[in-house]
Amino acid sequence: SSGWINDANRSEDYAVIFLDKPFSPFAGEMPFTFSFAAKGDGELLGQVLNLSGYPAGNPLEGKDSTLQWFHARTPISVTPNTIVYDTDTSGGQSGSPCWHYNAETGERVVVGIHTNGFPYANSATRITPEMAALFEEWRQAGQ
Repeated sequence: SSGWINDANRSEDYAVIFLDKPFSPFAGEMPFTFSFAAKGDGELLGQVLNLSGYPAGNPLEGKDSTLQWFHARTPISVTPNTIVYDTDTSGGQSGSPCWHYNAETGERVVVGIHTNGFPYANSATRITPEMAALFEEWRQAGQ
């Protein structure tokens, strides 16, 4: 967003890519789709959140940028603009979706965008109601 580009505003560290058609290597299936939503504090704290991405490669550290990493845990805490977790991440995974998987519906709902890693915890920019409305506006404009 422009708030991140112009002012390095942490709560506006996000971007979205909308594809003009569903991506799937499997004919007739769409297994890699996500929706997005702003969730309340209680909803976030009570859910297992998933994070998957490709770390920056560094063979000296045993990291291979061609391998996708996945880890899931419940968050440690939330703020109005941030989700904090001890989910394992590595440099290069910024921009990865932080999502909840609903086993009943098979839906993957993005609730944050991974942006920061620290020795004690990692975090995502939380999708707020305002962001969700903006994302929907962008999606509608692209149709």
